[in-house]
Amino acid sequence: MDSSHEKSKWLGVLIPSITKIQQLHHARLSLADDALRYLDSLLIRLLSSLLSPPPKNLQEAQDQINRKFPEP
Repeated sequence: MDSSHEKSKWLGVLIPSITKIQQLHHARLSLADDALRYLDSLLIRLLSSLLSPPPKNLQEAQDQINRKFPEP
């Protein structure tokens, strides 16, 4: 399968979490639906780039992220 199809199946999955975080930290502000979709797509792209090539297990995923974001 091509990667655009793989990414598109994940689009929207983070919107409930983004909304929950927004309400928790900025309850008096609201996000437009297109802003939520945009944030969701950015996070999916970030995760996709962080986990490329796809890890075989959780430890491999953690190792890939730690290599890209080492502790200061």
